[in-house]
Amino acid sequence: MIALLLFVFLCSAIAAPQGSPRKTVPILVNARNGPDADGNFDFRYETGDGILHEARGRNDGDGIVRVQGRYSFRSPEGEVVEISYTADERGFLASGDALRNPTTAGKPSLKRTSVRRLDGDRAG
Repeated sequence: MIALLLFVFLCSAIAAPQGSPRKTVPILVNARNGPDADGNFDFRYETGDGILHEARGRNDGDGIVRVQGRYSFRSPEGEVVEISYTADERGFLASGDALRNPTTAGKPSLKRTSVRRLDGDRAG
């Protein structure tokens, strides 16, 4: 019986959350409209830690929903990264300072970032 209680106690200790508790991030904006019968929609959300995403999709009557949007977030270095995009009959096209060139789906093109090693030399 004591072995069973000890086993249950150990399992409970292992299953308990480890490390520091996660911080709850408030949702500041959460606006959504649609999609309607034609596929038209728009949305915007923003969080307390600086994440923003907004997009708008429109069908001009030809059955293609063309989307324009943007999202942004704060990098680990504290810089705001913003990406704008369109998605239409040409595919997904993204642009922003964090990207080398406008990209299409399947062809990632993020800038290579440098990493400071502990000895102070630059790597990458």
